[in-house]
Amino acid sequence: MNAEGQAFFRRLSEYLGLLRENRRIERVVKALSAEVQEAERKYAEEDEQLAREFVALRGDLVELAPEAGEDAEAEHPGQREPFDPAEAERWRAWSFTLANFDAIAADQENQMREEREGDRSRSRALGEILNAKVYNLQYPDDPNRKVRADLDDLRTRLNHLRDQQNGAASG
Repeated sequence: MNAEGQAFFRRLSEYLGLLRENRRIERVVKALSAEVQEAERKYAEEDEQLAREFVALRGDLVELAPEAGEDAEAEHPGQREPFDPAEAERWRAWSFTLANFDAIAADQENQMREEREGDRSRSRALGEILNAKVYNLQYPDDPNRKVRADLDDLRTRLNHLRDQQNGAASG
């Protein structure tokens, strides 16, 4: 039972047999599986609600700072070549546009959403994009010099939503 690496996979059928033969273990595994499925269902609902709230916050941001929406029509960078540094930079830049935000919000095929700490949710990605937008508006040249205090209330609401999202993801 202490098999690791390749030995684990060679003995996998033995482990499965043990699980099938032991009714108590089988009940525990089924109960855990049901619990995991329920947690995933609940998180999917929370993610959907949070995504709607991030979309509403996006509207508020563009209303307060119309320049934030200038990249909402940014062209998708196209097919990704993993070994081209210039293309990698285009993809990275596009991933923080409102065009990508909108693609994620609508769950379109052309979205770019990466996993962070096991979380690939829409709400996490939407929150990251808005956070970058607000930060870059407030601190465009110097992280020690805020130039847009008018976005402080929006930043507070954004941080609150992101805290909710983090709690839902870890909970």
